[in-house]
Amino acid sequence: MGPTASNLERLYNFHCPTVSGPVVSDTTPTPTTGLRPATFFTTMGKLVETQPSTHGGYRRLRNFTGNLPTPAGEETFEEWVEQAMQVLDEWDVPEAQKKQRITESLKGPASEAVRNLKLSKQDCTALDYLNILQEVFGRTDKATELMYQYEHTYQRKGEKMTEYMRHLDKILHQILLKKGAEPATIDNIRMQQILRGAQPLDPVMLQLKTREGNRELKYLELIRAVREEEALLEEKSLRRGERAYAQPVRLLREALETHTFKEIKGP
Repeated sequence: MGPTASNLERLYNFHCPTVSGPVVSDTTPTPTTGLRPATFFTTMGKLVETQPSTHGGYRRLRNFTGNLPTPAGEETFEEWVEQAMQVLDEWDVPEAQKKQRITESLKGPASEAVRNLKLSKQDCTALDYLNILQEVFGRTDKATELMYQYEHTYQRKGEKMTEYMRHLDKILHQILLKKGAEPATIDNIRMQQILRGAQPLDPVMLQLKTREGNRELKYLELIRAVREEEALLEEKSLRRGERAYAQPVRLLREALETHTFKEIKGP
């Protein structure tokens, strides 16, 4: 629950008292902020509105209308649906609640598209809502075209593994919405493309192969392992005065030595 007007006023009076006490004139700037009280409350209200919206402890979707051109302050469909796919995984609630949370964020043409879907199809899921929005407002690429793009997306030289994963996931979300893959296969598809598309000497991938072999990792396991390896790499690079990803040959040698040592030592 966001701050109320009375909470903001108490916060203001606590941090911005005048010499005579907390009650000040609406037209007199305070020494602490240099703002008049009315201006202060307006500014704070706008600041609160721009923060990521939460409701009842969950991350709430931003509003989406589907209007073109995209209204000022509104995300494009690709940006909105990417966030929607993420929070759909985060929301640990019944399907009916997921659908309600999605519809709460929809206005105008986007709301009408979901309403028309519900009239023509019984027992819709939250993913069905996103599917119809994808059909109406998303890219027109076919699932096979997106899969081809996905399988030919390779890590650029010097690109961090987390950045590469973000590029892959954007395409993967589109494939899922186009029903080009089953949700249960997504982790496997992601892992296979990372193994196939990563730079051969990427230091994080080398360490991951040493640690995990070719074991399929769930998304949470994978992103945690990648971030841990990137943090360790950054720390080592700072100590040596090097840039991360700048010494792939040396890192390859270290990874191979570590792997060989493990084989000799055994599990």
